[in-house]
Amino acid sequence: MINSIKSVLESSANLSNLSKSDFELLNEYKDILSQWTDGLVKTFYDTIFTFDKTASIPHKGERAKLEKTLTDWYMDIISGELTGKFWMKQWYVGLVHIYRNVDNKYMVAMMGKFQEEFMKKTFENFDKDLALKISSAFNRITNTILAVIVEGYINMYIKSLEGMTGINKEILDRMVAIESKKLFFEYKS
Repeated sequence: MINSIKSVLESSANLSNLSKSDFELLNEYKDILSQWTDGLVKTFYDTIFTFDKTASIPHKGERAKLEKTLTDWYMDIISGELTGKFWMKQWYVGLVHIYRNVDNKYMVAMMGKFQEEFMKKTFENFDKDLALKISSAFNRITNTILAVIVEGYINMYIKSLEGMTGINKEILDRMVAIESKKLFFEYKS
């Protein structure tokens, strides 16, 4: 699993041009960025709790706990240092989402929402050039996080199938390849 996470991190970082300077930039401005925490978290969960398809996912009375988790996540990001433990937690978010019936479409959309709200704040608080640098760094970091979460989701989904069916990953991969080829040609016609 650690090798899988490293592989996702390496590929995502290379494709998005994520670098140490992105983390350093957020850390440099963390005193300002941390002031936005409550508003960003509130907007995030107001959105979840007002959309009928996502409002039923959290358990009753769970909002405060979820807000604390998101607050800690955001503070970790702007601290400028994401540890191996942080990345492992992101991988396991996929498993939590499977368990809680959180479709990737909701998670991806909400990451986009969080990024958009963050970007608005940067342009309200910094000159245009610096706002673009900070929001771009944040996007590169959070897009990498998104890749880890999605891959964790897929990996844990497959592990769940393996556990339930007794069919190993190589056979599942082959079955999916055969079926997806069939579907591809049906779609093309």
